[in-house]
This record gives sequence, structure tokens and C-alpha cells, in this order.
Amino acid sequence: MITIASPADAEFEQIPIEGLAELQMNVIKRAVEQYRASRSGKGRVDSALVAIGWTSAFVVVSIIFLRRWRKMVNRAERLTEKRFTQFEEATKSVLRGKAVAKLVGYAVQVLLWIGYFFVFYYYLSFVLLSFAETRPFSQILLTYVTDPLIGVFKGFASYIPNFITLIIIAVVTRYTVKGLQVFMENIEAGTFEVRNFEPHWIKPTFNIVRVIIIAIAVVFAYPYIPGSDSRAFQGLTLLAGVMLSLGSNTVVSNMMAGLFVIYRRSTTIGDRIKVGEKVGDVVEIKLMETLIKSVKNEMISIPNAQLLNSEVVNY
Repeated sequence: MITIASPADAEFEQIPIEGLAELQMNVIKRAVEQYRASRSGKGRVDSALVAIGWTSAFVVVSIIFLRRWRKMVNRAERLTEKRFTQFEEATKSVLRGKAVAKLVGYAVQVLLWIGYFFVFYYYLSFVLLSFAETRPFSQILLTYVTDPLIGVFKGFASYIPNFITLIIIAVVTRYTVKGLQVFMENIEAGTFEVRNFEPHWIKPTFNIVRVIIIAIAVVFAYPYIPGSDSRAFQGLTLLAGVMLSLGSNTVVSNMMAGLFVIYRRSTTIGDRIKVGEKVGDVVEIKLMETLIKSVKNEMISIPNAQLLNSEVVNY
């Protein structure tokens, strides 16, 4: 006894019980025939021919890969070094093109070997799939890799609308910051006049508004980031926020003091000031510190919190 066709099964399938029994019988018959055919002499010859075909294809791919992978890596390194050389000549800057080329070459090498590993993995799976006795092992191997890959591709496809939204947010943010930069450059050049707006306010004001724009963009983009709704991502974000808040008290105080120093007009670039025992000319006012050059040509960095809380004599 292999199976039973009951009246309840026939009623569920909505077909006569004789027809259901015949369908089950045909399925069993085909399974037995396939089992016997795959283990017959002709079936084993066919399996061997299929395995030889997969092996031949893998050998050809292996020969091409082993002969070409080093050339592909060298070509990627040469192209990278050439691009960086052109960039160095255009910008008159010093970049370590050879070091970057080596990193790119190493990345290409890793990607090539990962691809070759996948080729070998699927070759082994298909060869095992050719023989009836090893077919269960092949199905296990295919399940271990194929199912996760399919899951990744499905997840990527489902996140395409979110990626498009993120790209739109990034483009809008970029051009908003670019427009703000053009506006500030026109104020600096005198094209636009803003009453009671000091020239040395232009750069810090641009930086502050840029940070605000980027922060707003991050808030809008957060729900569309893959995995943002997971507990792990939220926990990591909370941990980063706690660490930042615990370790940035001094940084925040200096930044707030820097804003007061910049906008309260107590000192400007070029003024000679005295802070404590230090006397010098103000060279640069940053958000975190103020740089002064002493009469001995010493560059002195004064934290803005100290500058705000100390007595400043402006000569």
C-alpha cells in the first residue's frame, strides 16, 4: 500500500474518486520509471556525458581565467594610475596614484576570485546533479547558495523605489547646497548687499546652513534607508547617538562658543588681541578654535570656549 484515494479527497479536489486514483497512480508510475531510467545503463551513460560536458566547460573557463586574471588586474591598475596622473596634472596636486591603483587592483583581484569560486561551486553542483545517487547532495548545495542569492536580488528589487527616492533627495540636497554656495559667493563678490552682514560671516554662515540642509535631508531619507525599520538598525543608531552625546560635551561647548565669537563682533581677522598672557594677530576664526600669530611668529590655537570665557583685550 502506497497511497489511498478516499471519498473525502475526491470531494476536496472536486473530481470523481476513480479519476483521483488514476492521477495518483500515474504520478507513482512516472516516479518509478524515472528512478529506474536514471539508474539504467543508458541513464548512467547520459549522466556521464552531461558531467563531461559541464567539466569541459569548467576547464575552458578555468584556463581562460588563469591566463587572463592577472592581465585584467594589471589593466585595472594601469587605467586607475593613468586617471590619477591626469587628475594630478590638471589640479597640480600630489596624489599617490600608484597606491590607489594597487588598492583598485587588489579589489578587482578579490572580485575575480569570488566570481571564479561561484563558477566552481555551481559546476560542482551541476555535476552532482547529473547522477541519481548524488542528486540530493547537489540540491542541498544549490539551496545553500541559490536561496540566499535569490533573497538578496528580491530584496534589492523591492528596494528600488526607495533607492530612487534616496537619489532624488541626494540630488535636491546637492543642488540646494550648490545654490547656497553661489549665493554666498555673490555676497562675497559684492553682487548682493546684505545690511550689517560682516564679510567674515560668509564662510561660517554657509557651513552652518549647509549642515542644517544636510540634516533635514538625512531626516527625510532615514525611512527609505534599507533596514531602517529593523530593531538592529534602530539600536545601532541609538548607541551611536548615546556615544556621540557622551563624548562631545567639550566639542559642542567649543562650537557654541565659536558661534558667539564669530557673530558677536568682539574680534575679527587681522585684529591684535590679548587672551590671558597670549598676544597676537587673529589669523583665522574657526568653529572650534581661533588661530592667532604672536609677535614671535608663533601660531597659537585658542579654543573658542576659552576665548568666550576669558577677558579679551582688542588692540
